[in-house]
Amino acid sequence: MFALLSQRNFCLLWVAHTLSILGDYVFFIAITFWVYEQTGSASATAAVLIVSTVPGILFAPLAGVLVDRWERRSIMLAVESARAVLFLALLGTIFVQPHTLWPIYVVGFLQSALATFFWSARGALLPQMIEPPSLLVANALYMVSDGAVRVIAPSLSAFILLNFGPPGVVTIDATTFLISVGSICLLTSIPLQDIEVASSSEDIPRPSQIVDVPAKREQRTQMTGNANHHVRGLLMLGSIVAYTAGTLSILFPVFVRTMLSAGPLAFGWILTAQAIGEGAMSLLLGRIPPRRGRFAGIGIVSGGLAVGGFVLMLIVSIHTLFSSLLLNLIFGAMTAAVTLQLLTLLQQRVANRFLGRTLATYTAAQALAQVGGMGIASATFAHIGLLWLMMFDGALYLLGSGLAWIVLTGHDDSGLRKSEKIHQKYPER
Repeated sequence: MFALLSQRNFCLLWVAHTLSILGDYVFFIAITFWVYEQTGSASATAAVLIVSTVPGILFAPLAGVLVDRWERRSIMLAVESARAVLFLALLGTIFVQPHTLWPIYVVGFLQSALATFFWSARGALLPQMIEPPSLLVANALYMVSDGAVRVIAPSLSAFILLNFGPPGVVTIDATTFLISVGSICLLTSIPLQDIEVASSSEDIPRPSQIVDVPAKREQRTQMTGNANHHVRGLLMLGSIVAYTAGTLSILFPVFVRTMLSAGPLAFGWILTAQAIGEGAMSLLLGRIPPRRGRFAGIGIVSGGLAVGGFVLMLIVSIHTLFSSLLLNLIFGAMTAAVTLQLLTLLQQRVANRFLGRTLATYTAAQALAQVGGMGIASATFAHIGLLWLMMFDGALYLLGSGLAWIVLTGHDDSGLRKSEKIHQKYPER
């Protein structure tokens, strides 16, 4: 698994990813707490979450188009440089007006908008440097670093905020983005795999393949339609996971307080247990030899959703702290397995020249579903109650488990990339 880090380009991209997400987490956690400390207002604190989420929905279409048209390395370099400058400007503003809140909201919005371009470019760049069978391992390495950041970031944010205040938080964030810029600068140029030139006689189509243009067009149209159906299925399953995450972000604090009769410390333990489960599952998937079977990926998605849904129902049924920690660890592991496999299937099944737009749409759909989950949980909690809302989340996971076999099978997209290559080499006249 970790042998992938010996590949220079992937290692540099992994470092840039890890530092970038560390900066995101440290800023969000510290600033959210600081805003509440300054205002004592839940609305002002919620506004931080809103301005950090909305840009992912608004700017995803533009990000996808640019990522597919421009060099992805250049986009990442420009975005990380802009975020470093943005936080340095915020640092100056804090020194001049230390208690003014509007710069926090402006920077939160802008940095989240820029992050939309970064993550779309990073996700689309990965298949250009990693062979398809190794994509799951590469994504697992990313999630391992994400899990480590989720464990470290809360304590790191609190330490920096308590000892150095908001200027210290902003300085750390700017530093992470500057180092990320350095890593991206060292990346070598990576050509698109979908437009590689034929290098052997095996790649050259037979005369019948060139002459029979209508048949080739019909075949490519059919494969593209299959791929679109597949992508819609992945978007739907990803939205189920994101919707559940949104509702649980509202319901879990209430669950800890009312069902477990515990406080913020226990809530922190539960979040840590989920992060550990995600990291453990990422390590496990990264060490399992890649399977080329048609249904291997679908089995991981379906199994993860089934076990996750069942565990979520157990969490709300057994009201002890130990069982909640254990079950949340399993739930985090199952969610990680589903998330990793959905992303990998997207990267494997979508032609690279469309991958930026597809990943941006996937991200926007997840953000919209997550915000919708938060809104529905907040609006219906008083009428439906905690128990039934969490039971519904579990049932939704179980429903997704069955839907995975319906929306992700019944067609074969494996020829789409080959069709894209032939189309690029020998365009229709």
